Amino acid sequence: MPTIKIFRTRLDPHLAPRHAGVSGCVQHIVSKHGARALWQGWTATILRNVPANALFFPVNELFKLYMARRSNIRVEDLTTRQKLIAGATAGVSYWTLTYPLDAVKGRIMATPYGRRVPYLQVVKKMRLGDFFVGIIPCTIRAAIACSAMFYTVDVLRSTLNQRL
Repeated sequence: MPTIKIFRTRLDPHLAPRHAGVSGCVQHIVSKHGARALWQGWTATILRNVPANALFFPVNELFKLYMARRSNIRVEDLTTRQKLIAGATAGVSYWTLTYPLDAVKGRIMATPYGRRVPYLQVVKKMRLGDFFVGIIPCTIRAAIACSAMFYTVDVLRSTLNQRL
């Protein structure tokens, strides 16, 4: 039950914030742990983001190209449904294929700065199931959010190309 109590106090509108904005938070971290603490988890983030983004954008474009060729049309002429499916496929690829890297990154980011450990030690301490906790809701969210995001990019790109 302590978790519920903590959650309720965070919802209390009369509770004073711990820091006065982002700059106050940064000042606290630097004064307590040094400037290096601001980059905790940076390496883990890079180890997740580089392969994830290397998949994300190409999967969207390649899937649109595949559907256009299959339908014997230009990529620009894909239907809304096809564009949404391509974006969803890219999002699902991003998250399902790199989710274990995100699980490690999350552990590293959540570790108090004074108790941080190297990336490989975090990996060694995790059980197999730890790498996949939450993957299903994350994948569902990714399909919805990424389909909407890539569709919006396609619509804006098309609109701007027509006007320029």
